[in-house]
Amino acid sequence: MGDLLTPVISAASALLGVGLTGAISSRSDKRKDKALERQQLHQESVQERTHVRELHSEHKKWLREQRLAAYQSLLTAMTQAREANWQYFNVLQSTSSPSPDARERRTAARQARSVASQASHTVQLEGPEPVSAVAARCLEIMEREYERVATLVEGTLTHHLSQQSEDDLRAGFREGDQEYKDVMDLFVETARGALGEILAVD
Repeated sequence: MGDLLTPVISAASALLGVGLTGAISSRSDKRKDKALERQQLHQESVQERTHVRELHSEHKKWLREQRLAAYQSLLTAMTQAREANWQYFNVLQSTSSPSPDARERRTAARQARSVASQASHTVQLEGPEPVSAVAARCLEIMEREYERVATLVEGTLTHHLSQQSEDDLRAGFREGDQEYKDVMDLFVETARGALGEILAVD
């Protein structure tokens, strides 16, 4: 009887050994699969974060270029409007038939004012708020200066101004021109700071 049980026990032991080995092997495979899955998820997370950073960096670069172009356009337009105002004002320095030249220069000053107005509104939309505020101030001063020089030139040429009014307008125009230059300097300073902040922000 003992001889008969021996092969049975041996077979059972062998089967049990195979079963245990298979179970251990299966557990090991599952752990490896989970480890690989975690590693893959980590890699995907790293890649996603890298992609987001790259997109953010590209957006900052685009935003800076967009704003820089708007700021430069406003500076150019303001400079040209100021020059056009002075050309219009200088009609008063001429003594030979100024009227035709006055009309041409008034048209040029009005057109330059329109371009500067559009450039200012673009900057006000682009922002940020500190730059928008100074751009609005630029437009306010430019509009006032145009109206002042137009009143001065047309009133002087048509003799509708008293000498005191003419003197006041001349003085006001020159004072306003200094304010014009000051606000442009302020705009450059504020715009430069805003452009630097774009690159500094993560």
